[in-house]
Amino acid sequence: MSDTAPVRALTIAPYPGMGIVLSQVAYNMKGILLDIREGDLEEAIDLVNQLDQSRYDVIISRGGTAKMLQDYTSLPVVEVKISVYDMLRSIKLVENYQDGYAIVGFENITESAHVLCDLLQRSMKIITLRSHSEVENVLANLQADGCKLVICDMVTYHHALQLGLDAYLITSGMESAREALAEAEVRGGRFHRLRSRISLQEAMIAGSETKPFVLSREGERLYPEAGSQPDEELVNACSARLAELSRAGTVSFYQQGKSGLNWVTGREIQVEGRPVYLFQSVGGTAPPRGTNNGIHTFQRAECEDFLKGQFLNIPGLMDDVRTRLRQAAASDRPVVLVGENGTGLPQAVRQLYLDSALKNRPLILIDCSRLTERGWDFLFQHSMSPLNRTGITLWIDRLEELSQARAEDLFGALFQTAASRRVRLLFTLTIQRSKSAPAYFSPLLSQLSCMTILLPALRARAEEIPFLATLCLNYLNLENGFQISGLDSRAAEQLRQYDWPNNMEQFFQALGQLAATASGSYIRSGAVSELLQMYSHKMRGLPSGDSAGIPWKDRTLEDITRDAIHTVLTDLDGNQSRAARTLGISRATLWRVLKEEPEKPGKN
Repeated sequence: MSDTAPVRALTIAPYPGMGIVLSQVAYNMKGILLDIREGDLEEAIDLVNQLDQSRYDVIISRGGTAKMLQDYTSLPVVEVKISVYDMLRSIKLVENYQDGYAIVGFENITESAHVLCDLLQRSMKIITLRSHSEVENVLANLQADGCKLVICDMVTYHHALQLGLDAYLITSGMESAREALAEAEVRGGRFHRLRSRISLQEAMIAGSETKPFVLSREGERLYPEAGSQPDEELVNACSARLAELSRAGTVSFYQQGKSGLNWVTGREIQVEGRPVYLFQSVGGTAPPRGTNNGIHTFQRAECEDFLKGQFLNIPGLMDDVRTRLRQAAASDRPVVLVGENGTGLPQAVRQLYLDSALKNRPLILIDCSRLTERGWDFLFQHSMSPLNRTGITLWIDRLEELSQARAEDLFGALFQTAASRRVRLLFTLTIQRSKSAPAYFSPLLSQLSCMTILLPALRARAEEIPFLATLCLNYLNLENGFQISGLDSRAAEQLRQYDWPNNMEQFFQALGQLAATASGSYIRSGAVSELLQMYSHKMRGLPSGDSAGIPWKDRTLEDITRDAIHTVLTDLDGNQSRAARTLGISRATLWRVLKEEPEKPGKN
């Protein structure tokens, strides 16, 4: 404590002399102020009830009174102990007493007496009390045995006088007072600083839009106390999600309460070695309908479930990528993951998130390919926008779908609001085969100091394909109980020579299908040929099998093209950019074909 903020100590003295000794010692101590009151046991409790405890940082008392106060008040309680010196002083004062005497008291007194007897090699009658109810019987037995004097504490002192015994109260000397005041200054100073921080935090909470509260595992409200904010409907809704929160580590949801609609987030924290659950709510309005098609919130458990059975974590298959993901997860810098379709971008993002320190906070996806104009307005203008969040991981997917103007708006907002200091930023950029990302992304990503992780195309590892197939088949055997011993030499060569346009994802799926349908312990070249032929037909948009009766026979190329475009648009929820990319045509071509579509009969 500083000179301007001394510790304020409430001193409850069971006898007047203790207050005097403490005052004398404290006179030369600048770090502590004493408010001295006289009282013992229940009297001390009544006294504390009458006083404003917020005025004090610590309580100083002695013996049974100190122990009783420790169970009664939240203030730290310092006991003025009885030292060996105090005990020696008391014995010296009664050593000329002619009749027999005994030392009677609780362990804090008799422990010093035993130490002193050992040092002096003297024999004294010492009786240790275990409870207050024993006092009268012990004193009565001593009196019956002819004992005339007891050296004792305050409780025993009063009982002894009532029985007609001589009693000598063991008092605390300067040494004990000095030790107690030094301890009170330290403990009271810590308590003062802690209470000041709590007061500051509560003042900040009171002036904030968020309404935090804490629940135990059993749903008991730990903070704030019942009857205060938030309303009970909100607390009950959060209590119902405790099991989900315990599994996932975080939850987030909208909840209608008495005060209106709230956006609620919850996470598990550790307090004194046990889990409790912190919820925060922000009042607001829900996003307009139809704006969040491209925004989704994932929790830790969902990401863990997604990665089960995926190829990213097969030992030896993508070890270089996994190493880079772990290294990136240890940093706070934004990360951009670049790769073709099927290289594992969605898996890599989730794995990086799970490797990071924020794995117990939400992962929020913004899919640039699915956001409508209203969705973009929501991102930049709505109070519930993910761009306004703090302490979460924000995944911005399909950057390649952004025009230069849209990309500059998004990155400008992220840079100007210092988003990389508030959230962990992850970007994914899907590139087409043998093509690079649009040039305007380079300076935007550099502005945020992004780390780049490239997920390699499978054709770059063509010579490794037989070995990669062995790793995948071993994993499939372990996970599914297959009994596949390998591929024949021709089958392995066929896999090596195939182009794998959808990369590792397609390769892993192919091996899974081949293993599941294999008639023996080896995968044969015939099965591989049939599967790869089917893949080739699908890539060209042609049906597999016999061409007789094919649905496009005797139709014009324009009709076939138009039907293919409509089929792909339906599969992709009307997203023209993705449809053009899937079909291998430009958006201008797709738009032209749709524009030139003949009107249907009956259409105005």
